[in-house]
Amino acid sequence: VSCDPEAQMKLSDHLSNQSSGQAIA
Repeated sequence: VSCDPEAQMKLSDHLSNQSSGQAIA
């Protein structure tokens, strides 16, 4: 996941969702 903005965005989204307790697949 070095130069993959989309993957990084998805990862960030995943972490954000986990943090707020929401799972938006």
